[in-house]
Amino acid sequence: CATTKVLFEDAMSEMQRQDEKVRINKQREEDGLWALEDDDDDDDIDSDRRSGVALVTIDSLQSLGRDFDDALSDFIQHLRDSPSGPEIIRFLLFRLDFNGFHGLA
Repeated sequence: CATTKVLFEDAMSEMQRQDEKVRINKQREEDGLWALEDDDDDDDIDSDRRSGVALVTIDSLQSLGRDFDDALSDFIQHLRDSPSGPEIIRFLLFRLDFNGFHGLA
């Protein structure tokens, strides 16, 4: 899944960024300088991130959420318009129950 790949790559990038920040702080302390805080506004902190997550990833997830909502709305409307809609809904509920979905929720 492309979304999973993006999230994994972003997590790895964040880990590397945090490791680099630790390395820089150690070097600054060895040089007799103050270490950087998480909220310091300096060149080492990316301005295109929010809470450690790349804004492009947040935008992508929001877009996927909107696409899912649209697809779900279309699907529900299709079920309402279909003469066999109630039968399909009963089958889907059976499948969710059979798969243990309700026990997990």
